[in-house]
Parts: sequence; C-alpha cells; structure tokens
Amino acid sequence: AMLREFQEEIARLKAMLEGEGIVDGEGISVGEDGQVERVVTVPKALDPAMMEQMRAEMEEQMRKEMKAKAGPAGLSEEQLEQLRRDAEEKAKEEQRKAEEEQAKIAKRQAKMEAEMAKTGEEAERVRAEKEALAKKLKQMESKIMKGEARGGLEHVTKKKEEELRRKEEELERRRANEEAERARMAE
Repeated sequence: AMLREFQEEIARLKAMLEGEGIVDGEGISVGEDGQVERVVTVPKALDPAMMEQMRAEMEEQMRKEMKAKAGPAGLSEEQLEQLRRDAEEKAKEEQRKAEEEQAKIAKRQAKMEAEMAKTGEEAERVRAEKEALAKKLKQMESKIMKGEARGGLEHVTKKKEEELRRKEEELERRRANEEAERARMAE
C-alpha cells in the first residue's frame, strides 16, 4: 500500500513538472530554462517635424478649398488671415489630440511594464515551485529505490521473499508431521 502511494505521488509530481507553465493565459510562458517570453509593441513618439508637415498640408488644403469656393475673384487678405487662423487652430487641436493619444499609449505601456514585472515575479514563483516538485520527486524515487530506513526496495523485497519461503517450509513441515501423526494413529 505504501509503495502504491509513493507511485501515485511520483506520477502526480511528474505530471505537474511536465506542465507548460503558462501564466494568466496572455501568451506569457516560462520556458524549460525559466525564461519568461512575451512580445511587447512600443509606440513611436510624435515627431515635431511631422506635426509641422501635417499643419502645412492642412493649411494648403484649406487654401485650395477656399479658392475653389471663392471662384475666380480670389480671396481678400482678411479671408486669407482667417483661413490661416482656422488652420492653426485646427493644427493645434490635432496636436492636442495626438498628445492625448501619446499619453494614453504611455499609460498603457507603463501598465504593460507593471504587468510584465508581475509576470516575471509569477514566472519566478512557478520556476521555484517546479524546482521544489522536482526535488521532492527525486527524494521520493530515492526512498523507493533505497528505502532510507529499511535498506532499499530491493533489500526489503528479498527479505519478504525469504520470510515467505521460510513460512512455506514451516507449513510444509507441519503438514508432513500431521500426516505422519495421522498415519501413526491409523495403525
């Protein structure tokens, strides 16, 4: 019964050690060597030159639209100034939106970094648990094969076989004595 319990415990520990080590179900895994693997996309920073180019393009587009609407007469200086202010306001609004988006991305990135740190700690904990399970498995296998207190499984098995053989011989002797006694009584 004790041997069976050890075998069941060894099977359970081996099954736990052979697990993948997936943490949180988010594609984060712990490899055989304890390495944590995860792909992180880092957003690009907004380029001031790109923002200036966007503003210039918007301003040019507004001019074209206004010329098309004004017809052949063209635009007055006042109208052009108003268009320029509108374009600048629109460019500032676009820049504000882009900066807000960049702040959101930075916040998400910080959150992901915190999650990765947490995942790293979790991976370390999983690795330590696997190590402990492997050690326990090795100890249990050692106990079964060597039998710390009783001289090993092989030794215990030999002792039991020898004891069984002696008991069978004793039983055979008793039967022979009983038969001899019966034969003597029958005479």
